[in-house]
Amino acid sequence: MAGIGPGPFCAMLLADMGADVVRVDRKGTKASAGPSYNILNRGRRSIALDLKQSEDVEI
Repeated sequence: MAGIGPGPFCAMLLADMGADVVRVDRKGTKASAGPSYNILNRGRRSIALDLKQSEDVEI
């Protein structure tokens, strides 16, 4: 929902302050390898889900 701009920046700040931040990605997409991606996603856990699959929705 917040792929660019303030969403990732806010999540980075929350993770820096100790929040447990989980990034949910779409299955089958490649993560960006750019420097801003690594900076904005530091301190986060991530999971790839396909929310059209019932097994993934249950998670």
